[in-house]
Amino acid sequence: MGNRADDEGTDVEIFIRALTDTVHADTPTGAPEELLALLDQLGFERNTVKPAGSSGPTYVWHEAPPISPRPRRSSSPRALFRHC
Repeated sequence: MGNRADDEGTDVEIFIRALTDTVHADTPTGAPEELLALLDQLGFERNTVKPAGSSGPTYVWHEAPPISPRPRRSSSPRALFRHC
């Protein structure tokens, strides 16, 4: 499995997963435990998928836990009147 950190050659790629509200953090294949632990400490939840059998690397990624949505403000203008 490829991921954005491998594709871009970076330590971490943080992005919003398409068609969702999920904040996703990809680390390169074989990332050091220190990097993974740092994302854990920052509040990301670690996910791991091991391949069937013993072939291939373990795929690790992090996701931010869901947060409750903020109430939306009305976009309609409101006139304020002052009584004299």
